[in-house]
Amino acid sequence: MTKYFTIITSGTTPDHEAKMVEKWKDLGWWHAFPNFWLLRDHFDQLDAPAIRDQITAIAPAARIFVQEADPKMWAARSLNESNREWLRNYWPPEGG
Repeated sequence: MTKYFTIITSGTTPDHEAKMVEKWKDLGWWHAFPNFWLLRDHFDQLDAPAIRDQITAIAPAARIFVQEADPKMWAARSLNESNREWLRNYWPPEGG
């Protein structure tokens, strides 16, 4: 079963974010807005506390919010085509 997560961070640096990308390289992740991530775990290995702990290990002083999501519908504006394509492929379904 695929799990979806929304993540908000504060107090992370570009170096922290690069380490998060490396940590999640085998998962689907999207980070088009500062301090906001979408994470898709198609291995069904993670939960919200595990993701929080991964980020804490990388950025101990960061403020972190992780929520498991059930993407029933999303809508966006002013995204470039590569962002929209990732969302269409990995964060279904697009709505209104």
